[in-house]
Amino acid sequence: MLIASTSANALEFRTVCNTCVTDGNFLAAAKKEVGNFNGSHTVYVINFETSVAKKYSVYQSVRYNKIGDPIYSLAYDAIPLDAPMASNMVVQKRLKNDYQKFIDTSISIPAEIAPSAYSLVARPYLESQVSQYYFTTSSYGQNAVDYLSLIINIAGKLHGVRLNATVKFSDGTIANFRISGLNHIGELTFDLTDSRDKDGNKLPLDKTYLNNEYKFSGDPGTFQEFIKALDRLDVPVSFGGGSNIGPGGSSSPLKCGFEGKVYKCYFG
Repeated sequence: MLIASTSANALEFRTVCNTCVTDGNFLAAAKKEVGNFNGSHTVYVINFETSVAKKYSVYQSVRYNKIGDPIYSLAYDAIPLDAPMASNMVVQKRLKNDYQKFIDTSISIPAEIAPSAYSLVARPYLESQVSQYYFTTSSYGQNAVDYLSLIINIAGKLHGVRLNATVKFSDGTIANFRISGLNHIGELTFDLTDSRDKDGNKLPLDKTYLNNEYKFSGDPGTFQEFIKALDRLDVPVSFGGGSNIGPGGSSSPLKCGFEGKVYKCYFG
């Protein structure tokens, strides 16, 4: 919620409602945003997914009954968007569409920066190197900056915006980043949200990402990277049931689970 004071009793509210579709949805969001603020207010309700914004004039007053309980009365009008907001929403739609055109898996990370998505596990400095390489290489990096800057201008803060980037590595692994915002010098900031190897296993980004079952179909190197990642996460692990994987992989899934503090894994 962004609140700007325009006079002693008048406030301007801006709220994001990406689930608002009908006029009733937008109005309900506007009423909720005003809450118990008395006076004559202006409320913008913005849906960044559909690039629709609505503006309301809301007047709320309060009186008290004989035992002192407040009784609120509310009056409202839907009013046309002012020209600056209408223009901003047109630009927001264009930038959003431009951004979506650039989202693909065409950006490959050179091995000298990071050979595998597995190498990012427990190595935030490599996460940063990969994300910055993506930003400087991808043709949509500046578009993302422009888009996020506009969102801040419209809503007063970053809220309800989902920007994602996918990169691939020379060993066939992929990593998904969420563009989380802009830092104090206007550079994109990234969060690593998901990574998978070429067998489709979800990588253990931290201890909460550990799965109960993995499948290693052919490359013993992938299995070794998995072991190294667990070691960097400081996860004690033991293997049983024929845990060696050969060039042909293993036809049996690797089933894992904690027994006490030890992460025990078995093939078969």
